[in-house]
Amino acid sequence: MTSIIMVDGTAIPLGGPRGPAGPDGSPIGTVISFMGSAAPEDYLVCDGGVHNIAEYPDLAEFFRKQFGAANHFGGDGETNFAVPTVQGTEAAMLSCIKARTSASAEDVYSLEERIVGRWIDGRPLYRKTILFADVGIAGGAYGNIFTDKNIDNIVFGSWSGSYLNVSVINGPMFKRDDGSVEIKNIFTSSQYNFSGTATIEYIKTTDQPTIPLPEAAANVPQEDWPDVAEDEIVSEEI
Repeated sequence: MTSIIMVDGTAIPLGGPRGPAGPDGSPIGTVISFMGSAAPEDYLVCDGGVHNIAEYPDLAEFFRKQFGAANHFGGDGETNFAVPTVQGTEAAMLSCIKARTSASAEDVYSLEERIVGRWIDGRPLYRKTILFADVGIAGGAYGNIFTDKNIDNIVFGSWSGSYLNVSVINGPMFKRDDGSVEIKNIFTSSQYNFSGTATIEYIKTTDQPTIPLPEAAANVPQEDWPDVAEDEIVSEEI
């Protein structure tokens, strides 16, 4: 069997499992030459940089399967890993490795947790779909559809369901301090046992922010707005 020899002398047999193919047909782990100043979408520059496993789980798993460890090229192998160092042929030519499949190009509405982007503080944004059945909710009250104590905040949530084959429109969804995610019964009376689906996008307490959040804008009285004529100020009668 043909092997490739790594810089540390390790012999890696060819013909092992390939990474999953993205929408462009290139499997995870593909290395390309790219003319530019930054890697294209779904790729990382092969500069030996260290990256979070939570953000690039497919590439970390690819390294684990191919080389026996996610940190074959560096990193701690538990929370982060490093990409290999590959020299480009010119100053404007980058060597880049396929690191993930774009969330916009795949079926991200999955029962499995998937990273679909980044939140404004740099943390990974996760999405998953929940199937729930026979959730008892009194009129106007909330019912728990699942619990995950690692959820820090729900960025987006949507659910739909039915009771006795009657469709129910979306009601509010929120997370309690104990990590339980709950939906509200939009009816005002009786006890209903709902069944349906919910899709949520959320950030986790286990991930660390990498971008400072912008400061909240202060409330500025309307009369203090710049370039507002006196006759343009709206007055409200109480």
